[in-house]
Amino acid sequence: MSWTTGNSRKCGLYPYADHFYVTRTGDNTWSDPQPYFLTTTRMESIGGIHIIENATRRIAYCMSGFSDGEDSLYFAYDDGKDGWESLSVDVGFTFDAYLFDHVFFSDNQDHEHADPWVNEAGTVMFFWSDRDDSNPDDDEVEKDIYYSTNPNSIDSGAWSSPAWTTPVKLPSPINTEGDDMQTFVFTEADGDYLYYSTNRGSAEHGYEIAIYRSKMPAGWESTPSLMETEVNWGTPERVIYSDLAVGEPSITADGQYMYFEQIFHDGANNFNPEIMRVERN
Repeated sequence: MSWTTGNSRKCGLYPYADHFYVTRTGDNTWSDPQPYFLTTTRMESIGGIHIIENATRRIAYCMSGFSDGEDSLYFAYDDGKDGWESLSVDVGFTFDAYLFDHVFFSDNQDHEHADPWVNEAGTVMFFWSDRDDSNPDDDEVEKDIYYSTNPNSIDSGAWSSPAWTTPVKLPSPINTEGDDMQTFVFTEADGDYLYYSTNRGSAEHGYEIAIYRSKMPAGWESTPSLMETEVNWGTPERVIYSDLAVGEPSITADGQYMYFEQIFHDGANNFNPEIMRVERN
């Protein structure tokens, strides 16, 4: 599998992270960024949005540092797609007319949880966390990829009471002693692949963070515990890399384009993230 070189459209500079969207106006031309309808006037950053939906229900997952200064996971849902609402009285934060609830895991561990990806059924969530680090406040905090399951699918009438299980850290070769994070699952002709950002091999290859992928165990959605065994995973493949850092991969439904973030450095200690895309060869 190979990809072309990337190109970007500058999304502008805003005072804090938030949700914006653009509309395609041509083959590689886009409208100016506009605030997404799930945007906020708060000064805390909000990002990492991931939306799943069926014919009658739409659920948005995101991360924010609102609750305790650490990034935590939140969600909102919309039945009938005519307005977003929260699921319980334990509301994480409010903006405009919309409410987001805190995603609580069964162990309620107080660590950073960020960049959620949820399957279409709403039963398996991937994210990264420092929850395995005994001192999450130090400068060398380790980021690892975890999964959690919810027995109630998006089609279930019981989904209004989601109960996410205690997160499980994925084994090697997905997680390393470095940072592994920012997942995206895509179905290729030969099976499902987990795409993720990692700084493995940075000393050898000369980059900071790259995008890798690994083939997932067959049947991972129906039997998530298969993901806990190392031999069930495919060998990691480096997909996209640069001189500094790339991450947050996503792939269009037809598999033709990958969008991702690339960090640029101007040589004066200024770092600027840009949205890039590459086309599959």
